[in-house]
Amino acid sequence: MSPTVFEGDFHVSKYQTWRLIASVALFCLCCSGLAAQEFRASMTGQVTDPSGATVAGAQVRAVNRDTQQAYNVKTTDKGDYFIPYILPGNYTVTVTSPGFKTQVQNSVVLQAGKSTGLNFALQLGAASQTVEVTVTWLDFVSQS
Repeated sequence: MSPTVFEGDFHVSKYQTWRLIASVALFCLCCSGLAAQEFRASMTGQVTDPSGATVAGAQVRAVNRDTQQAYNVKTTDKGDYFIPYILPGNYTVTVTSPGFKTQVQNSVVLQAGKSTGLNFALQLGAASQTVEVTVTWLDFVSQS
């Protein structure tokens, strides 16, 4: 007679109990990988001045070129910025800060589940002056 865990009208052996526990654990482990797949992107970088010093409090704005959805953040005291949970797509990124020319980066492609690094080196001047930076797809690939 095999040892039983529960006695009554039906019997479950210790082997069957452990098999059930292992099956449930394996199922949960497999399902946790599905939930972890991220469909959004993120963008991170640093904003500096012409001398290489970081620019704190600069406004970083990413606008989806197709939907016009905008994401706005300010740089930290160390000049860093992070924009989480951005929907994938083609973006225009603009950086503004008092005493510096506005810098615009067009055609920034964000992909699902990926973090894109994009640094800005601001130039001295009035914010009404704009510096537009054009980067080709090959520039993005060579930086990866």
